[in-house]
Amino acid sequence: MTSATTFVSYASQDAFHATRLSEFLEQHKVVCWIAPRDIALGQNYGEAIVRAIYHCRCMVVLLSEHSNQSKHVA
Repeated sequence: MTSATTFVSYASQDAFHATRLSEFLEQHKVVCWIAPRDIALGQNYGEAIVRAIYHCRCMVVLLSEHSNQSKHVA
Protein backbone atom coordinates (compact mmCIF):
# COMPACT_ATOMS: atom_id res chain seq x y z
CA MET A 1 0.00 0.00 0.00
CA THR A 2 1.37 3.40 -0.94
CA SER A 3 1.09 6.47 1.26
CA ALA A 4 -1.08 8.10 -1.42
CA THR A 5 -3.78 5.46 -1.15
CA THR A 6 -7.41 6.48 -0.67
CA PHE A 7 -9.62 4.26 1.48
CA VAL A 8 -13.10 3.73 0.01
CA SER A 9 -15.69 3.16 2.72
CA TYR A 10 -19.17 1.87 1.90
CA ALA A 11 -22.01 -0.32 3.10
CA SER A 12 -21.99 -3.81 1.59
CA GLN A 13 -25.32 -3.13 -0.14
CA ASP A 14 -23.58 -0.37 -2.11
CA ALA A 15 -20.67 -2.53 -3.32
CA PHE A 16 -21.51 -2.04 -7.01
CA HIS A 17 -21.41 1.75 -6.70
CA ALA A 18 -18.29 1.72 -4.51
CA THR A 19 -16.48 -0.42 -7.06
CA ARG A 20 -17.51 1.93 -9.87
CA LEU A 21 -16.34 4.90 -7.79
CA SER A 22 -12.94 3.34 -7.13
CA GLU A 23 -12.59 2.44 -10.82
CA PHE A 24 -13.34 6.07 -11.75
CA LEU A 25 -10.81 7.40 -9.25
CA GLU A 26 -8.15 4.95 -10.40
CA GLN A 27 -8.71 5.97 -14.03
CA HIS A 28 -7.78 9.46 -12.81
CA LYS A 29 -4.58 8.26 -11.10
CA VAL A 30 -6.02 8.08 -7.57
CA VAL A 31 -4.88 4.80 -5.98
CA CYS A 32 -7.72 3.23 -3.98
CA TRP A 33 -7.95 0.61 -1.28
CA ILE A 34 -11.33 -1.12 -1.28
CA ALA A 35 -12.54 -4.26 0.45
CA PRO A 36 -12.77 -7.08 -0.36
CA ARG A 37 -10.58 -6.54 -3.45
CA ASP A 38 -7.51 -5.50 -1.46
CA ILE A 39 -7.72 -8.03 1.35
CA ALA A 40 -5.32 -10.90 0.86
CA LEU A 41 -6.66 -14.45 1.00
CA GLY A 42 -6.53 -15.69 4.58
CA GLN A 43 -6.06 -12.21 6.03
CA ASN A 44 -8.35 -11.20 8.91
CA TYR A 45 -11.02 -8.97 7.34
CA GLY A 46 -11.44 -6.55 10.24
CA GLU A 47 -7.71 -6.21 10.88
CA ALA A 48 -7.04 -5.56 7.18
CA ILE A 49 -9.59 -2.75 7.13
CA VAL A 50 -8.22 -1.10 10.28
CA ARG A 51 -4.66 -1.35 8.92
CA ALA A 52 -5.73 0.16 5.59
CA ILE A 53 -7.49 3.07 7.29
CA TYR A 54 -4.39 3.73 9.37
CA HIS A 55 -2.10 3.76 6.32
CA CYS A 56 -4.26 5.69 3.86
CA ARG A 57 -3.83 9.42 3.36
CA CYS A 58 -7.50 10.11 2.82
CA MET A 59 -10.89 8.43 2.87
CA VAL A 60 -13.92 8.60 0.62
CA VAL A 61 -17.17 7.58 2.27
CA LEU A 62 -19.97 6.58 -0.06
CA LEU A 63 -22.94 8.01 1.77
CA SER A 64 -26.28 6.32 1.29
CA GLU A 65 -29.25 5.18 3.31
CA HIS A 66 -27.37 1.89 3.84
CA SER A 67 -24.15 3.51 5.05
CA ASN A 68 -26.08 5.81 7.39
CA GLN A 69 -27.56 2.71 9.04
CA SER A 70 -24.34 0.64 9.04
CA LYS A 71 -22.53 0.14 12.32
CA HIS A 72 -19.38 -0.72 10.34
CA VAL A 73 -19.31 2.47 8.26
CA ALA A 74 -19.81 4.58 11.39
